[in-house]
Amino acid sequence: MAYTHNSPADAPQRTPYQFALFLFLSIVIAWTALRALLIYRFVPAPHFTRELGELLLHGFKLDAFVALILVVPVLGWFLIVPQRWYIERWQRFFFWFIASVVALVHVTLMLAEYYYFSEFSRRFDAAALQLALHPDQGELLLPKHASWWLGGCAAAAGLFVIVTKRRYASMWLTTASLWKRIGLVVVALGLIAGLYYLIERGAPLARKDRMQLEIADNGLLTLARAAWSCQSHDGELKTAAGWQMPPVELQPEPLLGVTGTVQTHDAFPSTLVDARNVHVWLPPSYATDAGRHYPVIYANDGQNQFDPKLSFIGTDWALDETMTRLIEEKKVREAIIVAVWNTPKRTMEYVPQKAVLSSLRTWREPAMRQLLKNQEIRLEDPSWQLSGNYLKFLVTELKPFIDQQYRTLTNRDDTFIMGSSAGAMISLYAVSEYPQVFGGAACLSTHWPMGDGVLVEYFRHKLADPATHRIYFDFGTATLDKTYEPYQLKMDAAMEARGYQAGTNWLTYKFAGAEHSEKDWCKRVHVPLTFLLGKPAENQ
Repeated sequence: MAYTHNSPADAPQRTPYQFALFLFLSIVIAWTALRALLIYRFVPAPHFTRELGELLLHGFKLDAFVALILVVPVLGWFLIVPQRWYIERWQRFFFWFIASVVALVHVTLMLAEYYYFSEFSRRFDAAALQLALHPDQGELLLPKHASWWLGGCAAAAGLFVIVTKRRYASMWLTTASLWKRIGLVVVALGLIAGLYYLIERGAPLARKDRMQLEIADNGLLTLARAAWSCQSHDGELKTAAGWQMPPVELQPEPLLGVTGTVQTHDAFPSTLVDARNVHVWLPPSYATDAGRHYPVIYANDGQNQFDPKLSFIGTDWALDETMTRLIEEKKVREAIIVAVWNTPKRTMEYVPQKAVLSSLRTWREPAMRQLLKNQEIRLEDPSWQLSGNYLKFLVTELKPFIDQQYRTLTNRDDTFIMGSSAGAMISLYAVSEYPQVFGGAACLSTHWPMGDGVLVEYFRHKLADPATHRIYFDFGTATLDKTYEPYQLKMDAAMEARGYQAGTNWLTYKFAGAEHSEKDWCKRVHVPLTFLLGKPAENQ
């Protein structure tokens, strides 16, 4: 059916290429406005500075680049579709249907960008991909009233399409030569190439403020890059940077018993926390090389480390057997392992108190209050806030004793801490609170979901200097670990934003099928040990 107008006034002569230009400008203006809103919302005043001007310019290049990429398919449509089809009703219906779908997706992404920025900071890319891969986890990622939120997006997208359709209804009546249509596509591709060069090769922002850099780099381009590099395989590293490690060969289940020399210090006294047992594993050469000093790893949940008879479920981490094997294979430096037992107050000692208190006066506060209420604890009650004292005990009481009693290398680069679940929380907390003491942490199956992810929000602002520290994360996909991936993706982004380099001073591993228990941690504990201790030094 032919396309007609009632009068010339109803049909101002607009071309398909004016529509493409309008679409390009709409995308750029919308994302620039969003970027300005993010600056106003998240960057401290003053807002009229040279640095923020550079930030907007950098973001404009990114937005213009993506807008051109989105416009090229439209130009390609106009190039490929014969002119005689333009006046057919089915062609116009199909075109505006596709335009409506694209507009809905685009508006949803923009609103989600703002919503997620406040919580994840540069993490919407991974959150959106995670939602696409695991829709059943939507309650972890979407606002509480997701249906209203998505309905608003649909309404905004529909309004945009209606206005655009009325404005450009007459574009089907115009004609253009084939060479002109080809030329416009070529020009668009040339502009894309030029903008890509400016973005990838241009000078970085003058100011290295992390929040500003995150805002500058946010947008559809980040989402596209994350989608490109998101694929991972079992046992491979999965990061926003797309860096991957070879698959990890898991260890067999350990033998029963204790390997090597373990010295015990039962009921080790403290003025800060309850007394507890401390077991110290000594490396093979300790007894024969009297002049040698060793790095030290402090391991939380110490009763689970060496002896399966003492372990929580009858399976230990096999740190003694694993270290012995790695040393024999010359994959790690010999090191002393200090296994610090937990107490009945484990939760109160291991949950980072500053992270919990940071939920006050935020939307996470109700979830955190409910969590503590289940433990019969009030959020404001100082009696549960023992993690600060526990770390102070490690640093000011236990470490001086270990350094005096044993031949240790006492500096930061040779002092590490590790743990799993809540023990992983306190390990990361130790590095952030005492970065001058601990040079690295191994965090296995970190319990990120606590308080709707308050740990991620807290630690992304408290990470130690990547120039002097190393951090290891991992998680499984079964039992409690199956809820960790969305949060670990957010934490990975925080690591990357802080300047950590995947494979150099930071690792994150995903182990398919692994459960939240010692029987799986012991199978992979050689990975963080190798990462923290590296290859043997010539002279220790």
